[in-house]
Amino acid sequence: MPPRLRLFYSGLTLGLLLIPAVALYSELPRRSDIWWTPPAMASSLGDSRDRVEIYVGDKPLAARLTAQQLWIRDDAGSRAVSADEIRLRFNNWDRTRVARLPRLLVYAATLGGGLVIFLVVATGRLAYRGERPVPLVTAVLALAAGSAVSQEPLTPAPTCHVRGSRQWLATRPSPLDSVVVTVRGATAKICYSRPSARGRSVDSLVPPGPAWRMGANEPTTITVANRLNVGGAFLGTGRYVILAVPGLDRWTLAFYTTPDTEPAKMFQNLKQVATGTGEVVRVVEPVEQFTIRSESDSTTLSLLLEWGTWRVRVPVRPLL
Repeated sequence: MPPRLRLFYSGLTLGLLLIPAVALYSELPRRSDIWWTPPAMASSLGDSRDRVEIYVGDKPLAARLTAQQLWIRDDAGSRAVSADEIRLRFNNWDRTRVARLPRLLVYAATLGGGLVIFLVVATGRLAYRGERPVPLVTAVLALAAGSAVSQEPLTPAPTCHVRGSRQWLATRPSPLDSVVVTVRGATAKICYSRPSARGRSVDSLVPPGPAWRMGANEPTTITVANRLNVGGAFLGTGRYVILAVPGLDRWTLAFYTTPDTEPAKMFQNLKQVATGTGEVVRVVEPVEQFTIRSESDSTTLSLLLEWGTWRVRVPVRPLL
């Protein structure tokens, strides 16, 4: 899971945990001595027969009252106590506790389940297929370092498979180059050669319609370490050959797999697996040498294909 998404879900889980935690905390310390029946609502002796029976000596209080065996002596004299004068107040804490028990169990279960989910997300145990789990601490440090959208890969970038020494490759008319892009932890490397205009019209070198290899010499390839969305093309982990179909307003990028690793044979066994698109923008200052680079802001990253007076912008996003 991308670090930014992991932090979001961890924070969301902690926020939701506050709901059962606060409810549980407010329920548990409630006093048990405040649940007495209010004096104005005290029950009569007859209404309380199903809940309590009071004895005076060896006889029930009701029988004593009926036989006029209980008397009150005050300044006005003496008189027998009647049943209507007896009022009972009850402590309802036992009933309240039983009524609260299911709610407390729900709060406790929700709190426990939320803690388990938080630990799974925070420790990196929740990962997409093929993704290496990254602990939350690592994700926090990565975001703090600004690597959510960065040119620096979190994993070693693959090498470009070409023949010849670096010195010889540097002397070719269309030198070998590469660009590594990292967006929210997903890394990819593009290997390509850079032809130059040398006074020629780039629009005639790369006319609209025919497929173009997006460079020169060896096929242009993209090696994906994590799943990516490149201009709408969903790419899984692996290496792909890229061909471009130029257009006046939009380019189509076709991605192919091939079992061959020899550059001369790669074009012979291509299998198309996905297509993406990029928007064409005209620039004032012409670019002499074909260039693939990345451009990012705080939220998005784009691949820029530049040559002559055109610039093709291809959005790149991680696949969640």
